[in-house]
Amino acid sequence: QVNGVGVTKNVFQASTKGHYVNAQYGEISVTNPEPIIVGGVTVNSVPDEFLLAEVLGNDANGNIEYQWIQQYMRHSNVETVYGLPVPTENCLTDAEVDELRIAMDAIQAHFKPIYNGDETFAVDIEFKITFTTDGSRGHLEIKQARPWID
Repeated sequence: QVNGVGVTKNVFQASTKGHYVNAQYGEISVTNPEPIIVGGVTVNSVPDEFLLAEVLGNDANGNIEYQWIQQYMRHSNVETVYGLPVPTENCLTDAEVDELRIAMDAIQAHFKPIYNGDETFAVDIEFKITFTTDGSRGHLEIKQARPWID
């Protein structure tokens, strides 16, 4: 239902913990956009592009704590997938974004010591939300993880 790539670092502000993500509906390529029809015109597909960043904020009681925020740079221009209208406003649901963030944190924590990574170390991942035939959302699968090279 969704495929994507991500980097386990904030590529815009290295001093702030974060993850950079691109996600697209169906099997449409994120890294090599293919032509699609939008409004009767052929255009290159554009994925959701967003940053997850851990920033200081206030909890419900006014206490200062770290919180994760999501900031979109752009949204997918895909209108149909598998012959049907796209099922969600964003490629990933809020729950899937949370699950992906937790997985990216775990991947970073696992590989950083293996590669003797410093504060600039990051991992490049490929993921997907699996396709189902019963109309339900699939589940997150990490397809690949490898060290990120700036």
